[in-house]
Amino acid sequence: MIENPNQLYERYVLWLNKDFLASLSSEKTDLRRCFEDKEKKNLIRTTIENQQLIRGVLDKLLYLEDSDEIGNDILHKVYIIELMVALNRISFDKESRYSIP
Repeated sequence: MIENPNQLYERYVLWLNKDFLASLSSEKTDLRRCFEDKEKKNLIRTTIENQQLIRGVLDKLLYLEDSDEIGNDILHKVYIIELMVALNRISFDKESRYSIP
C-alpha cells in the first residue's frame, strides 16, 4: 500500500529462485522461511536502521552487476545470504528489530 501517492519512494525488485535459496540454506537455517512459513508477513514495517541495512546489501548487489572483478560470483552469494538472513530475522522478530552485526 502506498500511503501517500504524491510522495516519491524507492522500490528494489530482486527475483530469487526457491532452489537457489535452498542451495544457500543450511540444516539449521532455511532462507526461504520468510516466504513460505505459515506465520510469514506480506509487509514488513521496520526501523530506519533495518531499512538502511537492507538497502546497503541491495546496493552491494547492484554494484556487482556492473563489475567483472575477481570474486564477484562468491560475493553475489554472500550478499544474498546476508540479505536473506536479515529479512528472516526482521520478519520473525516480534518487535521488528534486527541488530546490525
